[in-house]
Amino acid sequence: MQKLLFMFTVSCASSVGAQINFWTLQDCIDTALHKNIDYSIAQQNYSITNEDLLASKMSRSPDLRFSGGQFIQAGRSIDRFTNQFVIQTIASNNFQLQSNSVLYAGGQVKYQIKAAKLNTEASKKDLLFTQQNLSFNVTNAYLQAVQASEQKIISRQNLANTTKQLERIKKLFTAGAASEGDLIGLEAQKANEEALLVNSMTAENAALTSLKLLLRLPGDYIFALKSLNLGTITPSKYPLSLQELYDTALMQRPNIMAAELRLAATKAIQKSTQGSRLPTISASANLNTVYSDNAKEITGYSLTGSQVIGTVQGSGSIVEAPTFKASTRTIGPGQQLQNNFGGSVGLNLSVPIYNKRQIKTSINKAKINTELSRLNLEKSKQNLYNEIATAYVNFTNSYSRFNANQRAFDLQKRNVALNQKRFEAGQISEFDFQIAKNTYQLASQNYIVAKYNYVFNQLVLDYYAGLELSL
Repeated sequence: MQKLLFMFTVSCASSVGAQINFWTLQDCIDTALHKNIDYSIAQQNYSITNEDLLASKMSRSPDLRFSGGQFIQAGRSIDRFTNQFVIQTIASNNFQLQSNSVLYAGGQVKYQIKAAKLNTEASKKDLLFTQQNLSFNVTNAYLQAVQASEQKIISRQNLANTTKQLERIKKLFTAGAASEGDLIGLEAQKANEEALLVNSMTAENAALTSLKLLLRLPGDYIFALKSLNLGTITPSKYPLSLQELYDTALMQRPNIMAAELRLAATKAIQKSTQGSRLPTISASANLNTVYSDNAKEITGYSLTGSQVIGTVQGSGSIVEAPTFKASTRTIGPGQQLQNNFGGSVGLNLSVPIYNKRQIKTSINKAKINTELSRLNLEKSKQNLYNEIATAYVNFTNSYSRFNANQRAFDLQKRNVALNQKRFEAGQISEFDFQIAKNTYQLASQNYIVAKYNYVFNQLVLDYYAGLELSL
C-alpha cells in the first residue's frame, strides 16, 4: 500500500512540475462544442437543409440552358442553305438558348418551399438540442471530477491528521504512556486512510479521463479543474411539480420542437404530392442559330465561253449566249449566326392521365410518412415524460438523503471535536477516539456524495426546465 501511495505521490509531483492548465466549466463546454463530432454533424445537417431551402425557393424562377452541337448529315437531303436536293455530306453547328418557367403546378412548388422551411427550422432545433445535450454531459463530467477532487482533499487531510496522531502515540508508547494496542490501532487507521486516499486519487483520475475523452483531448494532456464554490447549500424542494416541469419542457425542449416541425413538413409534402394530380402550365422560350461550311455566298463571275441557246426562225442563224462561272466562299461565322438567328415562345399544358400509379404511390407514401412523423412526436413526448419522471424521483430521493447526511455530518463533526478534547485529556481511550473519528470520516464522505448528488439531480431538472446550466 505504501509503495502504491508513493507512486501516486510521484505522479502528482511530476504533474505539478509540468505545465498545468486550469480549466473552468465554460472552457470545457467551449472545447467540446469545437471538437465534438456529433455537434459538427448537426452543423453540417443544418447547412444541407439551408441549401435545400434555397434550391426550393429558386425553383419558382425560370431556368436558362445553353446547348450546342455539331451535326453531320449524309445522303440525299435538302440543303437548308440552297433549298435544293443534294446528295452530299453536310456539316453544321447548332446553338440554342432555352428557358422554361412553371406557372402553375397544383401548388406543388408552394408546399415544397414550406416543407423546406420547416425542415430547416427542425435542423436548427436539432443543432440546439445537440449543443444543450453536450453542454449537460460536460457539466455532469465536470461535476463528477470536482467531487472526486474534493474527496481526495478530505482523504489527504484525514491522512495528515492521523499521521500526526501516530507520531504522538509513538512518543507516548516509547515513554510507556501508551499501549501497544493503541499504537497498532493507529497504524491500522493510517493504512486504511492511505487506501482511501489511493481510491480517491483513482476516482479523480478516472473522472478526468472521462472528461478528456468527452473533450477529445490527448490522453497525456495535463490539466486541472478550477474548484467549485458551491457555498452553503440549503436543500429545498423543486419549485415546479412533475406535471408543471413536463409542460414547461414540452414548450422548450428543442427535440420536441424539431419533431413537431418535421410533422408539419410531412403534411406540407403530402399536400405537394396531391397537387401532382392537377395539370401543369409552363412557359418556354427558345433562341437558336446555326453555322455550316456549306453556306456559301457569290463573290464574282468569270467568262468561261458560250453555249447555243437557240436559232433564229426563218434564217436559221444560231444564237449563242456567254457562259459564266461563279466564285463562292463560305459565309463568315458572325454573319451566318446572325442570318440564321431565330426564336420561339410558347405555353405548355401537361395533364396527367395515366402514369403507372406513380402519383398515387407518392401520395400514399406521403400519408404514411406523415403518420410516422406523428408517431415519432408521440414517442419523443413519452420518452421525455419518462426521463423527467425518473429525474424527479431521483431529485426527491437525493433531497431526502442530503438532508439526512447533512444532519449526520454536522453531528459527527461536533462529536469528533468533543471526543478529541476528551482523548487529549485522557478521558477516553485511543480505541474509542478512533471509533468516533472513523464515524466522522464516513459521515464526511457520505455528505460529499449526497451534496453533489443533490446538486447534480437539481441540475438535471433545471436542464429539462430549459434553465441555463451553471455551477
